Parts: sequence; C-alpha cells; structure tokens
Amino acid sequence: MKNPFLLLLLLLLGQSSGLSAEPADLHPDLTLHKGNWKLEIVYRQKGTKNESQRGRLFYKNQEFESETVGEETKTDLGLMKFYGKNAKQPFLPAGWNFADHKKQIPSTALVGCSGSGIDITGDLAGEDIQAIVKAVAKETSGKIIGIQQFKPNSAEVTTGVGGAGMTFNLEKKDGVWVVIQSGHWVA
Repeated sequence: MKNPFLLLLLLLLGQSSGLSAEPADLHPDLTLHKGNWKLEIVYRQKGTKNESQRGRLFYKNQEFESETVGEETKTDLGLMKFYGKNAKQPFLPAGWNFADHKKQIPSTALVGCSGSGIDITGDLAGEDIQAIVKAVAKETSGKIIGIQQFKPNSAEVTTGVGGAGMTFNLEKKDGVWVVIQSGHWVA
C-alpha cells in the first residue's frame, strides 16, 4: 500500500513548483472558439513573473492530443504548438497554445472578467481583448463572461451573474474600441 503522506507531499510540491499536470476536468480560465476549433487555457500563478498557461486544443469537440513536443498544427484560431504535457519551467506554457508567443493572452488581459472563465468567439488578438475589457470596465463593474466577434472591428460583450446582466456592442473606430450600445438581460 502506498504511503498517503508521501503522496500528499509529492502533490503539494508539484503544485507549488507550477510543474504538475492539470486534471482534465479543470474549468478553463479562457476559452477561444473559431470554426470547429477550441482552445481552453488554465492560468497558474496569475499576475506573477512565473505565470504560465496550460492549453487544451479541441477539434469538433474532440480533444486534439499530441505526444510530440514542438508539433505544430494549423487551426482556424491560428498556428498552434504543443509545448509538452508539463512545463519545463514555472513560467513556460504547457499543452497546446499559439506557436507565436505574442499571440498568447496573459491573465492580466482578462482583469474584469468572470473568475469562472470567459468564452471568446472570433478572431480577436490579445491586445483587442484587453482593450475591449477596458472599454466595458468604464461602463460597468459587472464581470465579463463572454466576448463574441461577429465581423471585423465589432464585438458583443456579455456580463452577468445569477441569471442577469448586460450586453455591450462595441466597434473599433480609428484603432480604439468603443461601446456603441448596451442593454440589460434576464434569464
């Protein structure tokens, strides 16, 4: 029989180092959708210099798995890269994420978003997401639960909790995201 105290110690050491594997059912902090592709991101050590991301990639709702570190695949979201099942350092990505590090979205871009995760549909870059979050934060203290891009330079943001919230329609004008319409919703 395995020693339960030793197992607990190993689990705690792995979590504090930021190198342990994530449970498959851990709720993502960020979900990006485009076409048949979905990327789920879980952040570790949010807002610190050791912040890292663990990504899971899905095609037609089936997990897209790899064993080959460095493997790249083209998706509707962009070029994705498999960084390995476990991060080599606490601040490095693990799992699937954008091959171009500049496209990876830091947790600081999501300040003001729902702590239970945010769904983003469309082709928004990290800097656009951050600008949209800031524009909506000027209008409400409600937590963002979703951002949908229907066409270039326009997006709809949904805030809410407990079956009620607001929607905001935004447009990008002269490089700046502005709220052009808002309304309340109740489930």
